[in-house]
Amino acid sequence: MTKKVLKLVAIIIAIFLIFSFYEVNATNTSPSPEANNTSSTVNNSENTQNNTTQNNVNNTSGTKSADATLKSLTSDIGEISPQFSKDVTEYYLTVDLSVDQINFTATPNDTNAKVNIVGYRKLTKGENTVTITVTAQNGTEKKYIVHVSKVDNTEVSNANLKSISVENYNLSPTFSSNILKYNINVASNTKKLELTTEAEVENANIDITGNENFNEGENVILVKVTAEDGITAKTYQINVYVESDTVKIEEESKIPAFILLAILGICILISISIIMIKKRSKKR
Repeated sequence: MTKKVLKLVAIIIAIFLIFSFYEVNATNTSPSPEANNTSSTVNNSENTQNNTTQNNVNNTSGTKSADATLKSLTSDIGEISPQFSKDVTEYYLTVDLSVDQINFTATPNDTNAKVNIVGYRKLTKGENTVTITVTAQNGTEKKYIVHVSKVDNTEVSNANLKSISVENYNLSPTFSSNILKYNINVASNTKKLELTTEAEVENANIDITGNENFNEGENVILVKVTAEDGITAKTYQINVYVESDTVKIEEESKIPAFILLAILGICILISISIIMIKKRSKKR
């Protein structure tokens, strides 16, 4: 009988150790944030395809479209900055004092959408705002804004950055004076970035805000460039994503816990075995 008890105890101990080992491995092989992001990207792609299919079905069946985006936006005087994208809603354009009106060509992505443009006539010296409102077939609205600077010297109204760099990190996308928004991922516990900026015009003023006391997750740095005329301004945005170290800490803390549980379980099983053997001995 004693041999059977010891054999049973050994089997229980082996099962417990295997279970503990499995749990440790499962913890260590849990999906990384990058893997989650990849899965999210795949899901987003699938959702996009499903939405596209659904929209096509809805449009075919008579459901009104909710597409209030522009397909293109151009002006008859100069090029807007940054380069047009349907997802970017704020642009800049500089003209001289002889310009009183700018004609914009705004083409909606959906031919059933309506476009209304205001603020493009009777331009005054300094800053002017042109608002382009796109109304979808179902009534959904989206506004695109063009900041028009009317000046007597386009050189002194230059509010472009010539360069911007971050020590030890790369901006995404690569810097261009016509691109206003950027993203960057930084290590956990990062509180500030070493930024180097240079304006295209020497006398332009650069003001940086938000580059301190980062929190875990998303943070925003704004780099505002004010031209020499003191009126024209352009703001560049850097979205800073601070990585989380919570997952790493949890993984590291779980391993000693499993080892401790394994040792505790073994001690309990050994104690039970000893008690059972003593009871068996007394009966003899």
